[in-house]
Amino acid sequence: ARSLLTRERGPVLLLDIGASTTKFSIIENGIPWSTHILSRGAQDVTIALSKSLGVEFREAEELKRMVGFSKEAAHKEMTDTMRIVLGNIFSSANRMILDFERTYHKTVEKVVLSGGGSLLKGIQEIAAENFSIEVVNADPFARVETPAFLAPVLKEAGPHFAVALGVALRALQDLE
Repeated sequence: ARSLLTRERGPVLLLDIGASTTKFSIIENGIPWSTHILSRGAQDVTIALSKSLGVEFREAEELKRMVGFSKEAAHKEMTDTMRIVLGNIFSSANRMILDFERTYHKTVEKVVLSGGGSLLKGIQEIAAENFSIEVVNADPFARVETPAFLAPVLKEAGPHFAVALGVALRALQDLE
């Protein structure tokens, strides 16, 4: 949360899609109000692709990373399979949002996608279809000064380093 959220006023859902788990956290003013861990992640997408396309795990992983939901995704079966797995993750997140809003009478204003699974091409658009609020990709390096030539690399690699950057920012706060 420290590395991903800057000036958000209302509650925000951090959706950290890892390899084997997805972590949901609703954060307001830097304070986690609600957290949930789902034992589904990006590797579940790969496993489902491997089974539905009849290819090896390694090939399914490569297809997922290289093609994703991009316009080149010629296999309707491929995108449908990925939509089903991610749909389960997004529906769990939506339930968490609804529970939070009913309990605290506050509206979650934004979803921030993080973790390696958030690098899947086109996932932001698929997530936006599943949520009725703004969906953005995490940019943990937005709060750090870096050389301009590194911007594209850091933008792409950023979701992998959100936790490490958050720990570093915490250590810097302690020094002040």
